[in-house]
Amino acid sequence: MPNDIVFKTKAFGGFDKQEVLNFVNRILSEKADSDKNVALLSEIVSDLEEQNEEYKKKAELVASLEKEVEALKSANDELNALVVSKDAEIEALIADNTSKDLKIIELDLAANENGNIDEDAQREIELLRSEVQRLKLECEKKRDIERQVGAAMLDARVHSEELVEEARERANQVKR
Repeated sequence: MPNDIVFKTKAFGGFDKQEVLNFVNRILSEKADSDKNVALLSEIVSDLEEQNEEYKKKAELVASLEKEVEALKSANDELNALVVSKDAEIEALIADNTSKDLKIIELDLAANENGNIDEDAQREIELLRSEVQRLKLECEKKRDIERQVGAAMLDARVHSEELVEEARERANQVKR
């Protein structure tokens, strides 16, 4: 408030009453306007603080979703490595099985050529046949495991893609 306000004085001492009242009313009006502005600004600040808290929560959610996506990607990589190793095991079993099948065929051919088969050859044939049967069962078990791992990988990939998309959408919402 300026200190150099000068009021008109009356001839018989004192100030012009109307001028003083007008001045006081104007000051009160300015104060009321200032109070309204302060209230409005306080409300705006409060709203902005609430929005800020919401954005912080959304940012935390996005960060946790990103961590979960990374964990799923890591699990997916591990499952891929497991599938590759199981594929290699299956290929080795198939190769072993094939070599044993060939040995059985050779022994059968030798037996057919000779017309008779000695007991040692017969035992070896039976052992090889049982080994081939065991390897076939083991191969089938490995294939079942591979199918299960493949299904788990597919589920993990689908879930991780859903989480990535959800995280992106939430991140975009936070940016707005």
